[in-house]
Amino acid sequence: KEEDRTKFHLFFIAKPKSYDHLIHLDGVQSGIEELRKSYVEDARLSKSTAVQVAEYLLQGTNWHLRFKPETGQKDISFYFISAFDGLLRVCDKFNLEMQFFVEINNNKIGARYIDLKQRIGTRTGQRVVYGHNALSIIKEEERAEFYTAVIGLGNSEIVSVPEANDDRRNGYSRKKNFKDLVWTKPQNPLNKPKGIPYLELKELTAKYGIKSDTGMRPRIGKVDFDTDDPNELIQMTYDYLIANAHPKVTFSTTTAYLNGEIGDTVRVVRPDMRLDYETRIFEIKKDRLSKRVVEIKLGDHINQSDGSKEIQLSKSESDQQNATVELSKKR
Repeated sequence: KEEDRTKFHLFFIAKPKSYDHLIHLDGVQSGIEELRKSYVEDARLSKSTAVQVAEYLLQGTNWHLRFKPETGQKDISFYFISAFDGLLRVCDKFNLEMQFFVEINNNKIGARYIDLKQRIGTRTGQRVVYGHNALSIIKEEERAEFYTAVIGLGNSEIVSVPEANDDRRNGYSRKKNFKDLVWTKPQNPLNKPKGIPYLELKELTAKYGIKSDTGMRPRIGKVDFDTDDPNELIQMTYDYLIANAHPKVTFSTTTAYLNGEIGDTVRVVRPDMRLDYETRIFEIKKDRLSKRVVEIKLGDHINQSDGSKEIQLSKSESDQQNATVELSKKR
């Protein structure tokens, strides 16, 4: 797959299929395939940047970092982990994304590169409207996955330590939170008073919250991050809330209504739910004979795991049944 005159994506064929006089090839990125088979036995890296950790993981492989972002320093450890899984942990810990490329010169594969970036793709300024732009729904999750507030939790901290002469192991730990921080507008994107352990989009709670005797209560989810800094934790939680405070939907359209590359950001407008939010292109289908894009998928890649960011709704099923606003799937 050509990106420019020398830069290509290289895939290993995993599942060749043949049907209806067509050959269908399922492939895996060569970098992923190779780095899944390179292992790090035991490593503990302290106060290291994302670039330092990634370069450590790539030692002895054919792959090198090309784009190197500036990040803070963090502690990270590995034990019998593949280089690729280690890179995934780096991306998760430092909130990064990665892409693989190879260079081909004189019909030979040259250097193999990985780009580490804060965000792949660009904000295109394009806007697609649900019900228009030939925008069709491929898959949509149930209402239970929708929430209007998020509790953010960081790494654990020790809050009770046994006495030195006490053989009992009665110490315990809890995860860090931004409960004691204060956010106010306009310096910050929303208001959060001291003593509240979650960030809330109050306008969404007013529309889609849980009905109670005192009004609408927020639908609260929980997300874990690998960080010790409360200020970093609250920002990461806000970014996650904004990216996920809407029903998860996978859309499909064509280049007649949308252009872009994987990772590009597009705005989706849903008049049926009065929602306007950013989403991203995650899949592009091309006809190699005509070199034409036939389908673009954007939105939430629902079949993809959220990894370590496991979301748990803190409200019970009975609470959800009391909601007066049903998020029906209006097509």
